[in-house]
Amino acid sequence: MLERFVNRILTNRHTDPTKLLPELLPTCGTKWATRFCKRRKIALRTKVPKEAKRQAAKDPVLIQEWFNALGRDIKKYAVQYKDMYNIDKSGVRIGQGKKEKVLIIYNKAARCEAGKAFSYKSVTITETICADGHVIPPLIIFKGKAY
Repeated sequence: MLERFVNRILTNRHTDPTKLLPELLPTCGTKWATRFCKRRKIALRTKVPKEAKRQAAKDPVLIQEWFNALGRDIKKYAVQYKDMYNIDKSGVRIGQGKKEKVLIIYNKAARCEAGKAFSYKSVTITETICADGHVIPPLIIFKGKAY
C-alpha cells in the first residue's frame, strides 16, 4: 500500500515528456517500503477494523460521561465503597503453555518432529476486588457434570 502511494507521487511529479507510457514511468522497488521503514525505525502493523461499539468505548467524552453518571448514582443511592465490586473472568485451557525451547538430538537419517499434547478442557477463573480495597480469593469454575 505504501508503494502504491509513493508510485502515485512519483507519477505526479514526473515531468519527462518522452516517458509518458505507463511502463516508462518511475516507480519504487518492491522492497522499498520495507527498507524505508527499517531506515526510519518505523513498524508496519496490520490494523484490524473495530466494531462501532468498541470504537465508541474508547471515546474519552463518553467515558467521562459514564463516570459522571456513576458518581451521580452513587450519591443518589448512597452506595458505600464496601458494596461496590469489580469482577473479571478469564478462560484458561488446561495444559496449554507458552512457547518452549526443546533440545533435540538431530539424526540426518530420521525426520525430527516435536509433538505437543493438546487438552481441550478449559476452566474459568474469576478475580474480584472491592472498592474499599479488599480482595476476594479467585474462583475457579470447572466443567460441570450433567445428570
